[in-house]
Parts: sequence; structure tokens; C-alpha cells
Amino acid sequence: MESNAQERLKEGQIVQVQIGPVAHGGHFVARYNGQVIFVRHGITDELVNIKITSVSSKIAHADVVEVLQPATSRVSPPCQYAAVSYTHLTLPTIYSV
Repeated sequence: MESNAQERLKEGQIVQVQIGPVAHGGHFVARYNGQVIFVRHGITDELVNIKITSVSSKIAHADVVEVLQPATSRVSPPCQYAAVSYTHLTLPTIYSV
């Protein structure tokens, strides 16, 4: 029997994931041991280390803490405020999201 989400991921845990498709609200989707994680500050196809910020029975949320293999569309954000989504993407990439 598969363990529940709280046993697989813990708040504060750092794990390595491949970033998947874009989701709503400035997040991208990743998976770890089958659990869906909504990740901020990532880009599709990047290999990253993420820090889990919250966990529920079905999903988790996380922030990128280290980019191991950056996407070609990654740029240095002009603004470091967490509330600003997509500033780490090139303009053509933002328009395609």
C-alpha cells in the first residue's frame, strides 16, 4: 500500500525535481514519488532543488532554492519580490505562458 503524502514529503524538506508544465498563479508542476508539487520560481524542463513550503494529502507547494540545469529562457529577475511572478522568464516565454 502506498504511504500518504505527509509521509513522503515534509515541510522544509529539500528534494531534486524536473520542472514540468506551467500551472495557475505563477507555479509550475513537478512530481516527487508520485506526489504533485506546485513550484514557484522554476521553468519547464529545469532540473532544480526545491524546498517544500506546505504539504496536504494530495499536493505540496515549494520554492526553487537552486537551479542545477537552467532553461534557456531563464534570466536574472529585475525584481526580487516573491509576489512578482515570471520575472525570471524571457519576454517571449512570458507571452507564451
